[in-house]
Amino acid sequence: MNYGNLFCLACLVVGHTQLWIALMNRLHALPLGHQRLRRYRILHDIAIPLVPLWMLWKLGLTGPELLWYDHWSLLSTGWMIFCTICALGFLGFLFSVTRHYLERLTPKLLTIDSVTHNIATKLGRKPIGSGPYQSLAWLPRNEQFQVELNIKQLLIPNLPAELDQFSILHISDTHMCGTVACEYFEEVCRLAQELEPEVVLFTGDLLDDLQALSWFDSTLNQLTAPAGRFFILGNHDDELNPELIRTTMQNAGWIDLGGKSLMTYWRDKEVELGGSEVPWMSHHPHWTKEKQKPERLRIFLTHTPDYYQWGIDHQSDLILAGHNHGGQIRIPLIGPVYSPAKTGT
Repeated sequence: MNYGNLFCLACLVVGHTQLWIALMNRLHALPLGHQRLRRYRILHDIAIPLVPLWMLWKLGLTGPELLWYDHWSLLSTGWMIFCTICALGFLGFLFSVTRHYLERLTPKLLTIDSVTHNIATKLGRKPIGSGPYQSLAWLPRNEQFQVELNIKQLLIPNLPAELDQFSILHISDTHMCGTVACEYFEEVCRLAQELEPEVVLFTGDLLDDLQALSWFDSTLNQLTAPAGRFFILGNHDDELNPELIRTTMQNAGWIDLGGKSLMTYWRDKEVELGGSEVPWMSHHPHWTKEKQKPERLRIFLTHTPDYYQWGIDHQSDLILAGHNHGGQIRIPLIGPVYSPAKTGT
């Protein structure tokens, strides 16, 4: 066997996979409907395992028989183009992995502490409901019932002294759909409330099933904070009934920031809040690029982090986003793979 060619074919397979993942990440950053995205995912699910087998058969075992001979010159023009594209994909893979290792925590993140809670252990049972894919929740070594609470201390330039140590609870992407039972979210919210936040900020994707909206009162609505509770919606909410979800949260006392901005007071200091549900709904807040009062804190909530630069351009002091889940699939040594954003893998 020609092990050099086997390695080259393996690199081409990795490059092919990288290109499909990059495509899916960017498609999920666009305002495409669920059914349309589902069709793309089916193509992705078919192509990733079958194309490598096809390559192995057509290039390695038959045709030029690259697993035994150096017959690369026998490749047709079509195969040469295909292999070149896959090779470029492999270079993209190397770039993504290198970028992951070269990333450093921003110097404005002073400390980060995390505590992981096993909700199934706390409840004495796995909180599995009747939603889709519930059978997968019974698989051993499943970590979906563990929640990690991250406590970050940030350095914000020009922060008024009165707001030093001000505590924000940022929560996002609960995706309630019935598979994970309501009691899981109730326990998570109870643990979050123990942190005694001064304000609660939610950045979208409350639901995956509209029937779970009835859970809102016993879950997120149990969170309290003296400076208020603010929210925007996400693309999954947009697929359901955003008007009903928005109205339900507003009627419970939550303040809608979707496409809006407002002035509020934290510890008697002016704070400017704005939210964006772009590209799925509404628009960016109507902010000028120059703050009227440089000392006034400006906080930008966006469902997707793709608009991070927009927040910077409009002098946001703090930007909070959801959507990516920190990388929806993370592989040891490689890092986040599936990350639905224009800046994804």
